[in-house]
Amino acid sequence: MVRLSIATATAVTVCICRAVAQIDKPALDPATNFNLIEERWMSVPNQPAVVIEWLHHYLPKACHEAAVANDLSPMDFTAYDVLYDDCDNDWVVCRHKDAPATEENLIGNLGKIPVGMRSYVRHVIAYPARQHDAVASWRAPGDLHLHARPTMQTLIHQVGHEMDYAALPGQGAPFSESELWREAAGADGRRASAYAGLDWREHFAEAAVVAVFGQNFPREIATAQPAASGIANQLYVWQRLLGEQIKMGGRCTRRRENSPRVNKETGKDGAGSGLSARAGLAKRNIDIFSVEYPGGGKDLHIEDRWQQVDVSGQYGAKATESTPAES
Repeated sequence: MVRLSIATATAVTVCICRAVAQIDKPALDPATNFNLIEERWMSVPNQPAVVIEWLHHYLPKACHEAAVANDLSPMDFTAYDVLYDDCDNDWVVCRHKDAPATEENLIGNLGKIPVGMRSYVRHVIAYPARQHDAVASWRAPGDLHLHARPTMQTLIHQVGHEMDYAALPGQGAPFSESELWREAAGADGRRASAYAGLDWREHFAEAAVVAVFGQNFPREIATAQPAASGIANQLYVWQRLLGEQIKMGGRCTRRRENSPRVNKETGKDGAGSGLSARAGLAKRNIDIFSVEYPGGGKDLHIEDRWQQVDVSGQYGAKATESTPAES
């Protein structure tokens, strides 16, 4: 069992009498029932929100750059300010006109993510579907890129990537490559899924899906994953170090700073141009934080490639089988 003695959020001592792990443990058996997890998350009421569409000529800079990088016209994207009841600052969501994720799907599911986790997200960008390519990806600093209608576990997995780099400063960036996480994995008999064998970052993000569900639905984790004890130490680390951030309820105390607003056609600064009706909604004081990523975060991103699974005919994708990576 992993034993943690925590004096502060960034001062951790560990006592484990086992060797640091390789990713050579088998996946949980039986596999996690992601359909049940999705259905339970969908039973959670949507977070009330004020949603305002931007004027047609403008996008956040990050969305404009993403469109160009993917050979898409920025003119085909629409931006929305989303002010949820549990935070005094807004998120900006960008959607391509042909994206399989609807505005309601994006805004509703984003709002279900516990606000402590959601605070690590800067933008959510929805693209048209692509075959044989990434279903979803994370890119520093805190942007989620979606090519399918996102399930809750897909979103939580992606935010897990961001938290891997940002949530535990001083413990390693990414934390998944820290001695603490590898010792927890070494003390367990299993990994969260087959996909968790791809590399340590996926190992951490897949454990997040189970940990966040267990933190919020403790009476139902045994039904969704009856073999969760196989990753007990990984779940313990997630819940002990990040438990308050992954639990529903409360209010945000800090946020990512949204990227600057630019003209869709030129990509140039659009500040001071009456960009959206959002200007009439007061933004209260809230901490704006940044993260020191390795190499400054330039081109730091993770793409997740997995088979599409239709959940109740409504939702997107989840990992199935994957070849474990060599460590």
